[in-house]
Amino acid sequence: MLARLCILCAISFLSGCDSKNIYDAKSAVEDKMKDPDSVKFQNIEEFSEDIVCGEYNAKNGYGAYGGYESFISKNGIVDLDFKYQKWELLCSNDKNKMNIYYYVTRTKVCSETGEKVDCDLAKAYADNYKHENPGSELPSLSEWSDLEL
Repeated sequence: MLARLCILCAISFLSGCDSKNIYDAKSAVEDKMKDPDSVKFQNIEEFSEDIVCGEYNAKNGYGAYGGYESFISKNGIVDLDFKYQKWELLCSNDKNKMNIYYYVTRTKVCSETGEKVDCDLAKAYADNYKHENPGSELPSLSEWSDLEL
């Protein structure tokens, strides 16, 4: 009987735990708020080993909740002010969209810095996209020109 009780306690305790990425994302959002203790979260999901997307609501300067807003966290660095295009690519389980995002961002860094590693990564993501979509062309970089890194 005691063993069952211990197992039930452990299950209920563990079910409330967030992954390290989700914990880091929540902490990063809270750090940006005037009243970090007031922050509420919903619809939080991990989309890759380094991307967490979700919604937060926090009290504003008047002490009232302003409504849920979206956030993206990449490697624990949170973005609260992003274009929808970034959400569409990163906050998706669609591998093609992730390949597009990484292809575009690595291509931008490669063209700005000439770093071989970024150029190689851009090519690898392009190859992944082509492998997943035989006969398809990569989307034009110009349509993603305002996508922030």
